[in-house]
Amino acid sequence: MVNLTTLAQNLATAISSTRDQKISASQTATLTKVKNQVVAESIKENLAIGDINNLTTDSEFDTKISNHFSRLWSGFNVSDLTKGYFYTKKINSDGSYALLWNEPDGGGSQYYNKTANVLSYVGTNDGGSDGICVQIYSKYKDAADGQTQNSGVRVNVNPTGAYYTKGVDTSATGGSVANEIAVKGDVNALLSRITELESLVATLQSALSNAVDANGNSVYTTP
Repeated sequence: MVNLTTLAQNLATAISSTRDQKISASQTATLTKVKNQVVAESIKENLAIGDINNLTTDSEFDTKISNHFSRLWSGFNVSDLTKGYFYTKKINSDGSYALLWNEPDGGGSQYYNKTANVLSYVGTNDGGSDGICVQIYSKYKDAADGQTQNSGVRVNVNPTGAYYTKGVDTSATGGSVANEIAVKGDVNALLSRITELESLVATLQSALSNAVDANGNSVYTTP
C-alpha cells in the first residue's frame, strides 16, 4: 500500500520545483526585457542614440584608439600609457618622407628627399660630455648617380664645443678639435693679435737696424 505521507511529500516537492522553475524563468525573461527595452530606451532617450547596437564596447574602443595612436606613438599600449615613445612619419607619393620622433635617448626631425637622395636631420642624442649631444646634418642617403653614401655636412655639438665636419667622417669632432666652429669674436681676437705681433716685429726691426757691432758696423740686414 502506498505511503500517503511519502506521496504527499513528493507531490509537494514536485509542485515547489515546478514553481521555482517558473519563477526563475520569469525572472530571466523580466531581466532580458528590462535590458533590451527599458535600458535601451533610456539610453536612446538620454544619449540621443537611434540604435543601441551602435554603442561601442570597451574592446572595440581600445582597438580604435590603438589604431589611431599607433600612427603617432611607437609601441602604443592602451593598457599601459607609459610604454613606447612619440613617432610619426608622413610618406609622400614619390617615396620622400618627413619624420618626427622622441626616443628615450633623443629624437628630432628628419626629412628625406628621395629625388635628390638627400637625408637631412636636426635633433638631440644621448652623447655625453665628449660625444654628439646635438646634431644637424644633410647628407646623401645612398650611393647613387656618383654620390657617396653618408657623405655630407654635419654640425656636432657637445659641452666642449661645436664642430663642423664635411665628408663621411661621423666622429664628434670630425677627427680633430681643429674643426671647432669659430665665431666672429674669435676671428676679431685673432686679427687683433696679428696686429699686435706686426707692431712688435716693426719695433724689433727698428731696434736692430740701429744696432752696430764693436767696429761700428750694422748688425742688421734688411731681409
